[in-house]
Amino acid sequence: MKTVKSTLLVLILGIFAFAACEKVDVTNKTIAPVAPEVKDNPSGLGSNPGKPYCAPFILPSGIEFIGQMQSSGFKSTNFDKENQNAEDFIMNQKTTFIPLGSGSLVQIYMKFRNKNPFKQTLIIPGGLIFCPEDTAAQTGVIVQPDTLILNPNDSVGVLLKAYCTNLHKHVPNNTKFNLIGVSLHSDLNTVVGILKNKQKLQQGSKLQNIIWNISDRGGLTDEDIVYLNSLP
Repeated sequence: MKTVKSTLLVLILGIFAFAACEKVDVTNKTIAPVAPEVKDNPSGLGSNPGKPYCAPFILPSGIEFIGQMQSSGFKSTNFDKENQNAEDFIMNQKTTFIPLGSGSLVQIYMKFRNKNPFKQTLIIPGGLIFCPEDTAAQTGVIVQPDTLILNPNDSVGVLLKAYCTNLHKHVPNNTKFNLIGVSLHSDLNTVVGILKNKQKLQQGSKLQNIIWNISDRGGLTDEDIVYLNSLP
């Protein structure tokens, strides 16, 4: 009987000791900060570090990128981009590349190859994000979809004219770029959704300022949405 009582005493003491240890662990546990939702995460936009949150963009079967994406060259990277036309500062634009998009501050040359023995259609979606390898340069976003037809076993060069998502960074000057994916940011997606069935924008529209409202000035405004919906 004494042995049984001793065993019970040891078990009870063990339970109390375990509970005490558990209490200490809970007290000292570090609570991780709550991250913003992906749809509102400002990473890579404006002055925020990192890269924008994106869904993957996968090329159709048999289509591939050739070589390195690279931006246009500028005579100067310090012009007043809010009030001056970026087109006036671009040097040696490659006329053999097909221009797509309506932005002016992030212009990226890239090549696609169709390895298929038949024509292939490539849809470049709105919301597509391109990041520079120079982190002091602007990231670019496409706001409307474009369609590219590639002939069998052929390649084509494209000049993608994107919008700037970093007001206070400099324009990319012969800068190497990488495709990141399709933006998951809710305000950018709102813009893309409204513009999807609109006529193609012209350079010089108010769209660049709207993108800066999202990336650098706190978000899309009611006035922005009214303007976007008013477009033909």
